[in-house]
Amino acid sequence: MNRDRPTKEPFDQTLARGHFLPELFATIRAIAKWSALAVIALFIYLSINSLAGKSTEVTGIIGVIASLDRTAPWFVSVCALIWGYGEREVRKRTVESMSAQKKALEGRLDPGVTSSNLLSTGETNPEDERKEG
Repeated sequence: MNRDRPTKEPFDQTLARGHFLPELFATIRAIAKWSALAVIALFIYLSINSLAGKSTEVTGIIGVIASLDRTAPWFVSVCALIWGYGEREVRKRTVESMSAQKKALEGRLDPGVTSSNLLSTGETNPEDERKEG
């Protein structure tokens, strides 16, 4: 009997040791991945197929906005300004809520650290602004 050649174990011993589990799970993962991709592709196909040749409400809304030649750009500009102002206010509130914690952590890390003299909202201190004159 040659001990250098591996011997084939009976199938029952292979099952008992669990050698088949990694291959089984890899197969299950592959089936799940490809099944999910197939279902997504099916949903995309069905969505496009159900809208094919039909007019949607979005088309009507875009048509109304496009027909307003002079007011549409102004409407978009005003909406962008309002959105930008809202984002600015959210940023200020966020910086203000984090400034006390930041100051405490910096003080613990380096007690001799100096302040930048920014306001708690992150804006420049009015005393530090350049004065024209």
